[in-house]
Amino acid sequence: MAARAPLTYPAADITRHVEDLVLNCPDLSGFLRDLVVFCAGQQAYVSGDVSCGITVLRPSGIPQTGGSEESTRSLEDVQTRYREGPGLSAALDEAMVLVTDLRSEERWPSFIDAARREKVLSVLALPVQLEGEAGAALSFYSLRPHGFGRDAIASAHALAADVSKGLRLVLRIATLRETAHPVKIHFDD
Repeated sequence: MAARAPLTYPAADITRHVEDLVLNCPDLSGFLRDLVVFCAGQQAYVSGDVSCGITVLRPSGIPQTGGSEESTRSLEDVQTRYREGPGLSAALDEAMVLVTDLRSEERWPSFIDAARREKVLSVLALPVQLEGEAGAALSFYSLRPHGFGRDAIASAHALAADVSKGLRLVLRIATLRETAHPVKIHFDD
């Protein structure tokens, strides 16, 4: 994980920043990538050096993932591939998952193996409130055990709430794009 200079925004500015991401990203995968890079930077202010990932579960059945770093995206992909992990549990159960020390964790064996290879020692995963049958989780990864204290958890909850509206909008746009059929106009000569 690369060192980041913390740059925090008040909640209103976070919402504005997410709105800018919605307007400036041409597709869902670009939005997710830019969103988690932003969230990792925000969370670094209270958690130290962390990375961030997101998993979005859509009714179409094809999960979308994003990571602030390639290794983080790989961890999100492992969870969707093996159908196990803290982020996936947070999204499906709509509840926070906090793993304080992966060295003693026994749930999710495939995820744990992948996380240990990346030297991740603690994980905080939070559901992101969406609409309908879609689900999502924002996950933060730390190279330290017990990397998420009370302030870090509160900050992550606030971030998950703040990004929810923008993610819902992007998912609506993506759904409309996927279901839109070009209108063909036929002229009779």
